[in-house]
Amino acid sequence: MRALLHAEFVTFARDKTALAFTFLFPVLFILVFGFLMGGEDQSRLGLVLNGVPGTKLVSVLEKTDGITVTSFPDRESLKEGIEKRRVDFGLVYDGKALVFVYDPTRVQDNYAFEQIARGISTRFNLARQGARPAVSVHAVAVRETSGNWFVRVVPGVIAFSILSAGLFAISGHLAMMKERRQLDRFLVTPMRPVSLLAAIAGVRLVVAYVSAFLTLLVAITALHLEFSVDWGRYALFVPAATIGAMGMGALIALVVRRPESAGNVSNIFAMLMMFL
Repeated sequence: MRALLHAEFVTFARDKTALAFTFLFPVLFILVFGFLMGGEDQSRLGLVLNGVPGTKLVSVLEKTDGITVTSFPDRESLKEGIEKRRVDFGLVYDGKALVFVYDPTRVQDNYAFEQIARGISTRFNLARQGARPAVSVHAVAVRETSGNWFVRVVPGVIAFSILSAGLFAISGHLAMMKERRQLDRFLVTPMRPVSLLAAIAGVRLVVAYVSAFLTLLVAITALHLEFSVDWGRYALFVPAATIGAMGMGALIALVVRRPESAGNVSNIFAMLMMFL
């Protein structure tokens, strides 16, 4: 059994592609997209008052969650700030009406900015009328700090790395051994087939644990993300998910004849599992 474990470990260590996709790809994905898109979930609002008193408006903006306000002297400088992405959208108040200014090129983001603008308009109209909302909403924090959207992306990356360690590696590895007729040679040896599968599973389990922990460690240390990890369930989930993916990979290897076909079929199953 030790010889099988050593042989499987050496085989995996020599496969540069498997090493890159198992360890390097998840870490690079976390670092690249984390630094590019993992910023604060605060929308930047540019404000122009046009020389009119805006005490009530400023008070409303201060009580609005999820925005940071930057003042501009006039509308032209506000438009320039929006074009150069110093602010996300703008608000011009002339004492009579609220005029919101958006960047037409940010089609997807403008929907969220419009939702914020509607909330500001509603609260400002109520403040001018001296009225109060019919329903009061109080935010209750269950933790001291809140996470941004990228906190939800990291578990998905970890799950995909576990899937890769089981599904892609096993299907391709067994299909390659099948193509080289190595499995036929094992039939004339006293080695039990279960021993080979156990050696493959043991190495892949260690790889899945290390890859998942390394990805989580990079997300915490480099991007300063905070996670509440239930290590007991984590220790059970990783082997369960890896072994389940290995079983599917073994079934794929039984059906296909070439490693390339195994990779293509594994990709199809992976896409179905992610999007269905």
